[in-house]
Amino acid sequence: MVNHFVYNLVSKGIGGAFTSTFFKTIEIIGLENVPKDQPVIICSNHNNQFVDALLISSRMNRPVKFIVAAKSTRRPVIGQFSRALGGIPVERAQDLAKAGKGKIVSLKNGIMKGEGTEFTKEVQIGYTIIVQKVQGEFIVGTVVSDTELKVKQDEDVEDSEFSLPYKIVPKIDQHELYSHVWDALKNNDCIGIFPEGGSHDRTDFLPLKAGVCIMALGAMAQHNIQVNIVCCGLNYYACDKFRSKVIMEFGQPYKIPMEAAETYKKSKREAISELLHEIEYRLRDVTTSVPSYKELMAVYMARKIYLPESVKVSPKEELELNRRFAKGFLQMQEKPQIKQLFNKIREYKSLIKITSIEDYQVRTYEKDFKKNLMIFIYSIFTVLFHLIISLPGILINGPFGLLLNYLSEKERIKCQRESKVKVLGKDVVASYKLILAIVILPIQFFLLALLFFLIGPLFISSMYGHRLLYTSIFCIIYPTYNYIMILSTDRLWMHSKNLAGKFNCLFNEQQYLTLKAIRSNIQTQLREYVNEYGKEVFKNLDENKILNEKKLISVKQKGDIHQRIDNTIKRISSTELMQRIFSVLEDIGI
Repeated sequence: MVNHFVYNLVSKGIGGAFTSTFFKTIEIIGLENVPKDQPVIICSNHNNQFVDALLISSRMNRPVKFIVAAKSTRRPVIGQFSRALGGIPVERAQDLAKAGKGKIVSLKNGIMKGEGTEFTKEVQIGYTIIVQKVQGEFIVGTVVSDTELKVKQDEDVEDSEFSLPYKIVPKIDQHELYSHVWDALKNNDCIGIFPEGGSHDRTDFLPLKAGVCIMALGAMAQHNIQVNIVCCGLNYYACDKFRSKVIMEFGQPYKIPMEAAETYKKSKREAISELLHEIEYRLRDVTTSVPSYKELMAVYMARKIYLPESVKVSPKEELELNRRFAKGFLQMQEKPQIKQLFNKIREYKSLIKITSIEDYQVRTYEKDFKKNLMIFIYSIFTVLFHLIISLPGILINGPFGLLLNYLSEKERIKCQRESKVKVLGKDVVASYKLILAIVILPIQFFLLALLFFLIGPLFISSMYGHRLLYTSIFCIIYPTYNYIMILSTDRLWMHSKNLAGKFNCLFNEQQYLTLKAIRSNIQTQLREYVNEYGKEVFKNLDENKILNEKKLISVKQKGDIHQRIDNTIKRISSTELMQRIFSVLEDIGI
């Protein structure tokens, strides 16, 4: 039974404070889609290990019981958090995998042979064998002897001979887990689950596991209730970066038809397959999926370029544009002109990175030396102002931050090396920082308060009562200052990062004009291709356009600078534009 006071303290209090501190922006879309008094299963993508569950539970309008790996509940901090939030532990077979004795020497026609192995003691029917350097997993059908197994191949593997170590993965009976979940759903509870299984940092989904379907359909079949599925998309812009952005989107609830429960009673495979397909479809509807990080960054840049300067879109529209560009690119990427356009977008992104200029600076640039000079001076004073505010906090917390970065980087490398699905292992960074922060921050705070108390006689008073009073005041003011310091550091970092671009704005007019011409050229092509190919990808595009043609045209031409850019595009080709920009880069010594 979950203690609601403890749950709210941990989820809304500690979890809310951590996530609001770690992420600069947290946008929430569709929270009203989650039924408040019906059995619900929240299904989400899993790109940020423990932070995913913390984000959802801290923002939800009702308690969520997450399915959590039993291995994680045995970890310090995470175990305490999980129990406080009513987590339901599940023993995963891969967490109980152990190295088998001897080596596998042969795999032919579904017969696996070992040397120095003890299959009759270590292996049972239904266990899984994972052979190092051999793709696929092998389910044990029959234990013939200590050195021979009959296996069912998870995927086709060429017959071969070798001498390789292997792991034995036991078969886990999850009936107790499912019974627990079915009872919770019968009581109108909300269950949280990540159907992909473990976390990862890929830009597309891992194959979804069937467990979520068994939970939903099993509860319906056993208790004659109707279960809702709500898919939640956690759209991170940099899941491992401090003060980054995340948009959470809750999709429309899917009331699983009672007919599905009847099908489940007759044919579990058919019912599970249909529901799993529906869940994946709905998950893709609240996330942006592309083959790689490179494509994802190109999609984000395409959305920025496509939008007119004066148009501000909502977080929901921003996500929808990301998804549409991703879907359009995936379906049309074989067309030479689409491939060429996305290459241009990547080249443009590389150019602005090389020149230390942000896309918004290119978009909003105007040829007005006096105005640009005032902006540059304002930025310098802003940097100095926020540096004065932030410097004490940076000096105090800097070593702590460096320690967190160092330890989390070691954990990232370790997890990447041990995992078959992680690309860079970025999904563990934020969670590891959370675990360390929860342990180290109270110690740091106590030591600072103690130091303040001990050095009190040097600056305040030697009287014990005065020192205790001022130390108490310090304990109240310091957390408040830390919060102000974080906000101030955001501004400091933003203006410092953009100073180089603003300096170039003053003394490299041609560079900006050329970049703006490239951007305008891409924008024109992008809008033309949306109009030309959009209807092939999206049905009823005209009725469902986020930005209608009038909005695009109304801001297409704006002032003399835009006219000059259009003339530049007409005069020179794309190749010449690229040559010009590199010429400018050489002139400034880059």
